[in-house]
Amino acid sequence: MKRLSTALMVVAMTPIFATSTFAEGELSPNANRERYALTVDVSPSEARVRIMNIKPKYHDGILLKPGNYHLRVDKNGFETWDKWITMEKQEQSITVSLLSVNEEVNEEVADSTQESTKGERYALTVDVSPSGARVRIMNIDPKYHDGILLKPGNYHLRVDKRGFKTWDKWITMEKQEQSITVSLREIEWEDDVESEDKNFEYKRISGKYANAMAVGTAQGYCEAQAMLIIVYVFDEKNNVPLQKQAMISDVKVYNLCLNYASYQNGILKLPKTNFLIKQLGLGQ
Repeated sequence: MKRLSTALMVVAMTPIFATSTFAEGELSPNANRERYALTVDVSPSEARVRIMNIKPKYHDGILLKPGNYHLRVDKNGFETWDKWITMEKQEQSITVSLLSVNEEVNEEVADSTQESTKGERYALTVDVSPSGARVRIMNIDPKYHDGILLKPGNYHLRVDKRGFKTWDKWITMEKQEQSITVSLREIEWEDDVESEDKNFEYKRISGKYANAMAVGTAQGYCEAQAMLIIVYVFDEKNNVPLQKQAMISDVKVYNLCLNYASYQNGILKLPKTNFLIKQLGLGQ
């Protein structure tokens, strides 16, 4: 079991900024230079691909910063495909199949085609990381499952798991199967743990920086305890002898609190106020 007072000494002596790495989603010194590859697979293969809201010309594997981009794919004799996409912090591949506008069809064929497409559905699969994350389609009743068959249209996807940042986005189902990869970003969180222990309270802390978060939580908690106990000591109704008053300081209480605090297996253990008062020999 690690004592947090020891951890604090290590934190104080270690040059954190020289060795730390930045988690995904944090602002690092090189964040404005981070770019990710975009590839648009088109049919027919001679179709032109353009990104309308930036100057660089599109090419397969073009490196782009995370953000929104206006894509346009066109070719003579085909309907233009025009859509805004969002580049996340990962490589992205999009498949675009243009529809021909040169085929001559009479009204009867057109009407029968329209009727037949009303019931057409296409498979959607969402590959998630970490495993166990929940996938939901918020604007329809059927529950999501891999390969769920959906009509062409817009769907509100939400992927979530406790301890990770929720991924929430609208997607468009085209007339083709679609596969989406979603990687959730881990976040730090803390939660009180129920306990009948009269001397200590417990918090569950999780995330990539759980150790650092545990230290920070303990520091803030012990600072508050020091203030509470100093108020108790000098409150006349508690009848603390002057000799003992002279022996108590906020620094002494703070260090005592940290000495009893510990963090192990994701659980932060913190001494309660009454327990600290007893350890200081102040009664109760």
